[in-house]
This record gives sequence, C-alpha cells and structure tokens, in this order.
Amino acid sequence: FMLWKVNKDTASQNNFYKFITDYQEWFREIGESFSPKSLESYYAVIDGQQRMTSLYIGLGGTYRRKKPNKRWKDTEDAMPTKILYLELSAPLTTVIDNEKMYNFAFMSKDELNEDAHKNPDHFWFEVAKVLEFQKLSDVNGYIFKNNLTDNDFAISTLSDLFNKINTEDLINYYVVTDQDPDKVLDVFLRTNRGGTPLSFSDLLMSIASANWTLFDAREELKRK
Repeated sequence: FMLWKVNKDTASQNNFYKFITDYQEWFREIGESFSPKSLESYYAVIDGQQRMTSLYIGLGGTYRRKKPNKRWKDTEDAMPTKILYLELSAPLTTVIDNEKMYNFAFMSKDELNEDAHKNPDHFWFEVAKVLEFQKLSDVNGYIFKNNLTDNDFAISTLSDLFNKINTEDLINYYVVTDQDPDKVLDVFLRTNRGGTPLSFSDLLMSIASANWTLFDAREELKRK
C-alpha cells in the first residue's frame, strides 16, 4: 500500500472518499465523499484502494448483486445481501481458480439454508467473526463449541485465518508526507511503472476528483 499522511490544511483543499463496505451493484459502486475537518491529520490510501476495498467487504461488509432475470430494484428479492463465508469441514476437492484449497464464498441467508439442506456435512464460518477472536484460545473455544474438535482441517484452517488476520504483520506500506498533491502523484507514477499501467484518463480523473472544489468530478462525469 502507499499511504498519504494528510494534514488538516491539505484536507480542506482536496476531496477524499470513504471506502465501500457494503457493495451493491449499480446502486452503490463508489464511496461517499469524506470531509475529515475535525481531524488534525489522517492517512489516505493512494495505491492499494482495490485491495483495501476487498478487505473491508470481506472482513466486515456485504455484497449485493442483481439476480439473473430480475429487474433493477433495491430489494432483497432482486439483490440479496451476501456476506463472506469459509467452509471448514474439508478442503476443496475440485480444481477451482488454480487449485485453491480453501472454499470462500459470498452467500445470502437463503443460499446458506439451501446448502445446509443439500450438504449437511458442510460447516460455513462467517469470516468477519475472526475479528472477534482476541487470542488463539478463542479459536479453540469456537472449535469446541461447534463440535469440530475431531476435524483437523477445521482446526488448522481457522487457526491460520486467525493468525493471518489478527497476528501476523503481512501488509507492507510506504507513507508519503509531502503535502503537494502534484508531488504525491509523481511518487505514485514512479513507483507504479512496473505494475499495471494507468491510462491518461485514469490519472486525469484522479486529479479532477481531488482538486475540483465546486463540483464532484465523478458525479459530473457520470451524468455526461
């Protein structure tokens, strides 16, 4: 990740946006504007926004997508709310996405109930609940409470998930402290030359979104 440490004066001269936690196709695909006027300083994510959004949605948010053959309506029938689950009973036995071992899936309540009826041996763990574990003994307590003590895969998988999310230092980041947006953009461009190149329109949109003060650049261009 690349972070920009923004002070209060810089924040008042630029536009920033919240991360999406509850994604909804068509209705909620971009974050709301954010004005941190009460903060002396904070960190804005310059590079890694898609990864951060994925973490937000997977670890504490929801995902809604229109069902096939349904009209575009903001209803549970047309767009059921789904949360991320991890299946603990056994590793995947089929080749899916480069032979993944773990079965993660966004599921609605109806889908969860339907799977429980078809596959009573499945045990789906709500991924966001891993944040409620304070120590490894909490994981062991959950395993015991849900009668999974004889399942080595469940024990090792949930323990690994706990360590990856709550214990291990896995995220690398670089902090830019310069308050000049042009210099921040220059640092971003130089560090991303080896990755997926951004088009001129992508960069122009980022600059407009940050610097337009009378209008919201994203909303204005969306109307066009």
